[in-house]
Amino acid sequence: MNKLNVNIAFDIDGIVANFSDPFQVWASEKYGLAFAQTGKFHWQVMPEIPEKMFKEIIAEFISYGEPEITLLDGALAVDYVWSKCHEPILFVTARDISTAGDTYEWIAEHFPCIDFMLSIASDSAAKYRLIGKYGAFIDDRRKTAVDLANSGKIVFMPMRSYNELGSMYQFPIFTPDYWGSTVFENTADLSRGAIILLEEASQLTSGEFDHIIYRQEPKPLMPSRKWTMVGPG
Repeated sequence: MNKLNVNIAFDIDGIVANFSDPFQVWASEKYGLAFAQTGKFHWQVMPEIPEKMFKEIIAEFISYGEPEITLLDGALAVDYVWSKCHEPILFVTARDISTAGDTYEWIAEHFPCIDFMLSIASDSAAKYRLIGKYGAFIDDRRKTAVDLANSGKIVFMPMRSYNELGSMYQFPIFTPDYWGSTVFENTADLSRGAIILLEEASQLTSGEFDHIIYRQEPKPLMPSRKWTMVGPG
């Protein structure tokens, strides 16, 4: 069977990595922090602390390695995409650049049989530049999904309590009710960007979205296993 060209990149936390649950337990026990599921990082942190300090706490947790950051069902989607493609899988994360080494090691440990690239993005604009040639992305963060869809990307977003969408958007939003219909038969219909809502990230393995997550035309291979960082501007 001919290998396909991958057309989708993956967010890490909330898609393939269960970061939130163990981090909240650890940060509560060590720093006395409490979390409500709102705000910039899906959380409102109490007591309020400077963003720089919060990022340092996150980096400390990632480097500490306990409690373990386990896999989410999006890992099944990664394995599915890799099984049919001949290019490295691209992971793009908004984690701080100081966590790049630990994040790389986590991916290598949990996906030992795939070639991959890791890129660090500071915001949605940086994610857009890093995704580059890829037409699709999967992310659980509403703001990122909206920004990328407005920029012409197709974004798969698992439906969560913290990322519910309103109705005033300039791009189409498709729910699981549309699966199996003709709406997905022609990706030209989605050329100006769209959000496709999933019940679970693993539903990318259904085969229903293969014409979106793979490219048909040949592309040059990219070097595997490297990470980069793009900042604002």
